Amino acid sequence: MSVVILAMVFALTVAQLVFWEILGKTFGYAASISITGLCASVTLILAAYVAAIHTFHSSKNA
Repeated sequence: MSVVILAMVFALTVAQLVFWEILGKTFGYAASISITGLCASVTLILAAYVAAIHTFHSSKNA
């Protein structure tokens, strides 16, 4: 299960990188805005990963 979650985190991170890169090029945003958006997205993805791992381990120990 943990490998699946880790693969999903990797896929979402790559998808966010591609999304912010395309958005930055399309609208001509400064690189700092794209990087800020990417960092916020990665932070949310990692928070979801930690929550999923915590939930998985809690149910496994119960």
